[in-house]
Amino acid sequence: MLLLRIAKYSVFFTIIYLLFLAVTLYKPHHLSKSEWMPTNPPYPSNKASNLFWFVQVSDIHISRFYDKTRGPDFKSFCSTTLSAINPEVVLVTGDLTDAKHKNLYDSEQFLDEWQTYNKVLQDTKVLDKFVWLDVRGNHDVFNILSDDSPANYYASLSGSKGKLSSTTWNLVKPYGKYSFIPVDASIMPGPRRPYNFMGHLSSDEVKKLQIEGERSRKSNMTIWYGHYPTPTVSSSAAVGLRSVLGHFGAVYLCGHMHDLGGLFPHLQAMHPSGFLELEVKDWKWNRYYRVIAVDHDLISYVDMPFNQWPVVLISNPKPARDMIPKHEPIGRIKKSSHIRFLAFSTARITKTSVAVDGVITEEASHVEGPLWVCKWDPSLFKSGVHVLNVTVEDESGATNSHVSRFSLDDEWPIDFSFSATVILLTDFCTIAKTAFASFIAIAVTTIMLVKRYGVQIPNENSFIQLWLFRLQLLISDNFTFYALIVFLLNLAIGPHFIGEIVTGHIGACFVYGLLIEGQLVSEYLLYAHSISIFIFHYTTAIIYLSYCAEVRWMDNFSFKQSFQKRKTWLFHILFLHVVLCHCYSCLEVYLSYGTLSLLLSPAKLWWSLMFIVLTLRTWMCTRRIQRRVKF
Repeated sequence: MLLLRIAKYSVFFTIIYLLFLAVTLYKPHHLSKSEWMPTNPPYPSNKASNLFWFVQVSDIHISRFYDKTRGPDFKSFCSTTLSAINPEVVLVTGDLTDAKHKNLYDSEQFLDEWQTYNKVLQDTKVLDKFVWLDVRGNHDVFNILSDDSPANYYASLSGSKGKLSSTTWNLVKPYGKYSFIPVDASIMPGPRRPYNFMGHLSSDEVKKLQIEGERSRKSNMTIWYGHYPTPTVSSSAAVGLRSVLGHFGAVYLCGHMHDLGGLFPHLQAMHPSGFLELEVKDWKWNRYYRVIAVDHDLISYVDMPFNQWPVVLISNPKPARDMIPKHEPIGRIKKSSHIRFLAFSTARITKTSVAVDGVITEEASHVEGPLWVCKWDPSLFKSGVHVLNVTVEDESGATNSHVSRFSLDDEWPIDFSFSATVILLTDFCTIAKTAFASFIAIAVTTIMLVKRYGVQIPNENSFIQLWLFRLQLLISDNFTFYALIVFLLNLAIGPHFIGEIVTGHIGACFVYGLLIEGQLVSEYLLYAHSISIFIFHYTTAIIYLSYCAEVRWMDNFSFKQSFQKRKTWLFHILFLHVVLCHCYSCLEVYLSYGTLSLLLSPAKLWWSLMFIVLTLRTWMCTRRIQRRVKF
C-alpha cells in the first residue's frame, strides 16, 4: 500500500512540475537576432504603398433546419460589408454548410444548403469582385465516400469549386508576392458525425505542404489558412504540421473551434516554431469576421462583429504580442515616420483621434482609401510597453476604437490568454492516445494482479486497499472477471460498433480509426470518446458492482434489503447514472449510424446488457463470493 501512495503522489507532482515547465519554458520569441528577417526600406510613411488587406470568415453553417438568418445575414455581409472593406482576398475557412439532420445526430450533404451558399455568391457577385478562397471543413465532408462522390457538392457549388483553394494562390503586387497556401486536413472517406471532428494529414499531404512552402520562399510573406486548428490535426508524417507552418509561414488562419462555446473568445497563440496561429470566432453563432492588413510586410488584424461600424485596424506600429521576427521585417517599425491605421465604414469617416499612453497626438490625415496616418517619432518610445488608442467616428455618428499595446525594445509581452495558449500549443491527438493506452493498461494490470494475488481485509484508514478488496470480492466470480477483461480488450483492439459509417457502406469503428471500404480513416476523437466510455461506463460500473459485492459479502442483503442502508442509496443513484449513460450512448449510436450499428455494438449495447447481467449476478451469488475469496 505504501507503493500505491508513492505512485499516487508521484503522478500528482509530475503533472504540477510539467505544467510549471510549460509555463516557464514557453518562449515564443526565442530566436536569436541573426535569425530575424533583415530590415530594409521602404519604411511605413504617409504614402499609400506597400499595403493590402483581406478578410477571413469561418464556420458559416448554412442549415436547412436551424437559424434561417445565417444565409440572409451572410448575403448582407457579402454585399454590404465586403463592399465597404473591399479586400484583395476573402478566406472562408471551412464549414460552409451545416449538413446535420434535424435531430442533430445524423448527417449528410444537403443539396439545398449548398445551393443557398452558391446563390449568395452568385447574387452578390463576390466571385467577380474578389479572390474567393473557400477551403472545406469537417461538416463539408460528412457522409461522403470519396472526392468523386455525387454528394461532394463542395466540388461543384463552392466559390472556387475546390480549385483555387486546393493549391497555392499568389497575390502579386508591384512591391512583392504574397502566397496563400491552403491546409486541407479533412478526412476522406468522410464519415457521418460525430466521428468526423479531427483533421488528419497523411505523409504525402505533409510532403506536398512542404513543397508548396518551399516554392513560396521567395515570396514576401506566406499565409497559411485552413479549417482545423493545429491541436486537432493528426499526422502520420515524421515532420509535424506545426514544424512545416513555422518553417515557411508567418501566420496560420483557421476556425472550427467556435470559441469553445464562448469560453475562449480569443483562441490565438504564438508558436515556438515561429508562426502566429489565429482561430476566428464563427459566423454560425457569433456573426464574426476578421480583417487582416499586411502593411510593409507587417501583419496586423482585428476581429469584428457583423454590422458594427466603423472598423478600425492599426497597421503601424503593430501589437508587441504579434511580432513574428522570423517572417516579418519588424525593424521597419522603429524607422517609420507615421502611425498608420485603416478605417472602414458604410458612411463617410468624419473624425479620428489618436492617443499614445493617453496623450492625444496631432490630428490624423486621410491618405487614400481607408488609410489614415499620423506623424510620430519612434525614438520617444524606445523602451517599455506603450498603449496606442485610435478612435474613429463616421457620418452616421457611429464610433469605434482599436487599442494596441506596442513595444520597440525587442522585449515583447506575452499578452495571449494563458488558457488559449495551452489549448493551441497542446498536441491533443498524442495526449488522447497516450491517456487511453495508460488507462487500459492500468485497469487490466490492476484486475489481473488483484485476481492473482488477492488483497487482505483492509483497515479503516486505507481507502485504496478498501476498494481493491471490494474489487477482489467482485472478480472472485470468474464470469464477472472474464467479462470485465473482455470488455477492456474490445475497447482497446476490437470494434466498438459495426454499421453504416457512410450511408450505404458498412464499416467498423475502432478506437484507432474507422474502417470504410477497406480504408482505415484516422479519427483521434475516438480516443477521447473511448476515455469517456472507460470512465463513465466502465469505471463507474465497477465501483457500483464492487460495492454491491461487499454488501452481499458482509450483510448478505438482497437488492431490496440493501435500501435499508443509507449509504447504499447513494450507490443505487450511481447505478442510475450508469444506466442513463448507457442509454444515451446507445441512443447516440442509433441516431447517428442507424439500427445495425446499435445491434452490432460491443462497446455500446452489448456492454449495457452485460452491466445489467453483472448487476443481477452480483446480487445473487453470495455463496460463490464467500467460497472463492481467499485471505
